[in-house]
Amino acid sequence: MLIAGPQRWPGCTAIAALIRGDQMWVANAGDCRAVLARGGSAVAASRDHNADDEAERARVVAAGALVSHRMGNWRLGQAGIQVTR
Repeated sequence: MLIAGPQRWPGCTAIAALIRGDQMWVANAGDCRAVLARGGSAVAASRDHNADDEAERARVVAAGALVSHRMGNWRLGQAGIQVTR
């Protein structure tokens, strides 16, 4: 568990990419993202899964999760985590 000041913040992160020929698959969980460099510019290769995203927040609420706005962000459950997957 990481300590951020006097409060504890639970969390985890994982990312994987598989490149085969001219195809790429990316999977991410937790507070991480994949970025691909194309022509000197950064291109998102994954999508953040957190409760600040309105569609993701609606998905987790529909699944029965407790979502509340606190500490400046949308958070899940009693632990107050931000990531949804």
